Amino acid sequence: MFQECKHKDRLMHAITNMEQEIDQLKGECLLLADVLRDAFEVIKTIEGEDTDESDGLTSLCLSIAHALALYDDQRDTGKPFAQVITRKTWKHI
Repeated sequence: MFQECKHKDRLMHAITNMEQEIDQLKGECLLLADVLRDAFEVIKTIEGEDTDESDGLTSLCLSIAHALALYDDQRDTGKPFAQVITRKTWKHI
């Protein structure tokens, strides 16, 4: 019985640590999304000198917009980050 309680305590401690780490990672991801959003605002004003450069900038802007959309959804709905960024969602990136 004592061993079982000891294992439950360790498990609860591990879960608490993981939840804290998840919260920290969520904050870091949202911070990076904000930085990427600021960079996107600058990048979308740049005009390419030729077709290849223009196509590359357009592709980059579309990729950034797609990535940021995942974070915008989380911010707008107020859902926990883990409910928005699911394995299914990451497959589309």
